[in-house]
Amino acid sequence: MQKYTKIALILILFGCESPPYAELKPAISQEKFAATLLDLHLAESVKNADIVYQFHQFNPTEKKQIFLSVFKKHQTDSAAFFKTMDYYQKANPKAYEQILQGIVLKLDSMINQNKSQIPTPTTPLSDSTKLRETISRILNR
Repeated sequence: MQKYTKIALILILFGCESPPYAELKPAISQEKFAATLLDLHLAESVKNADIVYQFHQFNPTEKKQIFLSVFKKHQTDSAAFFKTMDYYQKANPKAYEQILQGIVLKLDSMINQNKSQIPTPTTPLSDSTKLRETISRILNR
């Protein structure tokens, strides 16, 4: 009898426990989070392309500055962004997946739009000039 009482008590205690990650809350809105995440991905890809084209060493300080400028553009900070990312990854993964799918669709749309609008330059630009112009457009849009 005592054995069953102990088991029942343990089950009741575990049953009353709050769900994992219940205390997590997003620090910024879903729209702002998605827009910031999109710009962070764009900035990182442009920076990585710059490294490949110029064959120089990766400089973490440059990457940090680019990311900080993205946070400044969206009027948020890294703490709020990563707290929100934690929320979506741990407490609401389905919403996070939808956000990522929306970003992929937006990127596809941007690629298709840019393919039709690429002007033919009269003078060839160096790869580093192209990349710097791209970073500037991303951060100033």
